[in-house]
This record gives sequence, structure tokens and C-alpha cells, in this order.
Amino acid sequence: MIRILSAGFTLIGLSSEVYAQQIGFDVKDVGVLNHTTHGEGVVIVVQPKAMPAGGFQSPEITGAVDQLCDAFGPRALELVEEQAGLSDPDFVGVRIISGGAFGRYFFQAYAVVGGGCGEPLG
Repeated sequence: MIRILSAGFTLIGLSSEVYAQQIGFDVKDVGVLNHTTHGEGVVIVVQPKAMPAGGFQSPEITGAVDQLCDAFGPRALELVEEQAGLSDPDFVGVRIISGGAFGRYFFQAYAVVGGGCGEPLG
């Protein structure tokens, strides 16, 4: 379950778009996620401007996840602490969503290190 911070993406304080591997991504929201494996953490929800031919398994998507976490993770962690009171999250995650009707997504969780994203978690 994701508790979304209503104004999260407008308060990021960064551009709402990051170009990774030649694909533009829009930050849709930031919130708290209770994950069955990783615990309670911060999630950054992003959507590619155009889904590449290979979908979620394309190198353009999988290769961009680390960059997205590095770009938006530190501010997302601050925002969630300020607005939701989560001061010691178990992880920070990036959820890349599709624009389609089926609600598909790709999710990667990272360790929280020094107020940002550390190593990917299993």
C-alpha cells in the first residue's frame, strides 16, 4: 500500500523530468510504501514519456532506475520525513509505471545510505 503525499512531486525541488538513457521520465508522486519484503520506506513514482519497444525489460528502463534514484532519492527522503514523519525508512524505491490501462510497473528498492540511495536490494 502506498500513502501518497499529495503535493510530493511539486515539492521535490528539482526538475520534474530526468533524462536517463535518452528517455524522459516525469515524477508523478512521492509517498510511503509498506512493502512485504523490504518493510516501510519511501517510494518515488515515475512514468516514462514514451515506453521503449522492449517495455519494462528494455535496457532503457532497467538502465535508468539507478539514475532516477540518485536524482530524486535525497529530496524524496527529506520530503517524506517532513510531511509523513518517517525518519528512518527501511528503503527508498523507484516505481516506474506505464501509461496503459493495465497498471503495470517496474519496482526497485535501494538501501538508504547517507540520505540517498545505496545499493539495490534483492
